[in-house]
Amino acid sequence: VKFFVDGVDVGVRAVVFTSSGGTASLTFNNQLAPGNHTVAATFTSTNTNFSGSMSSNAPLVITREDARV
Repeated sequence: VKFFVDGVDVGVRAVVFTSSGGTASLTFNNQLAPGNHTVAATFTSTNTNFSGSMSSNAPLVITREDARV
């Protein structure tokens, strides 16, 4: 699964399959400015039993950290 934030490729992770389906997750070093962003993912299958797919955009809101001590 390839992940995108604001249309920019931020990484690829393998799908982990369980009896209830498959999942993929990605942690990335956030360099995004505060504000609204979008996250999407694409799945490309190398197995003819599974078709590829693309998610719709999901919202991601980055808020500025309050670093006061």
